[in-house]
Amino acid sequence: MVRDPAAYVSDFYESAASPAFRTACDRFKNEFQTAVDDLNRAGREMLPAKLQGKLAGRLGDLQKRLVSLEQIHREAGREAALEMYPFLANLPDALKPRGRPQERALSVLAPFLFSGPPILDTLEAVSAGYIDELMDGNVCHVVYSG
Repeated sequence: MVRDPAAYVSDFYESAASPAFRTACDRFKNEFQTAVDDLNRAGREMLPAKLQGKLAGRLGDLQKRLVSLEQIHREAGREAALEMYPFLANLPDALKPRGRPQERALSVLAPFLFSGPPILDTLEAVSAGYIDELMDGNVCHVVYSG
């Protein structure tokens, strides 16, 4: 997740999408490709070169439409995942702002080194606030200055 948060989120969206819809899309895509191949083969046998080009162009247009079906599947998965876990929308930017790893990392040991065990209650409250902010879709940064 930390190495490639965008890929992690994308995979999560895919897993949240309807498997039945994915299966139907895949089946349609395979059947469509078979039909395209059949039409092209028949066109090569009977159509002049100019009309073969037109046929190929029209079939290419239809294939682009097929891609939009797959986009609907991805969007449905994204919506389902974000309904369950709204923070996913901001996860890639939170872990890698502008696609780059954070230049600083908060060490969990630092508060203990400065304040000892009594810091646990403060850390728990700060952590809860941090998670609430992420769940609300906000990016949150916490700076300890104990």
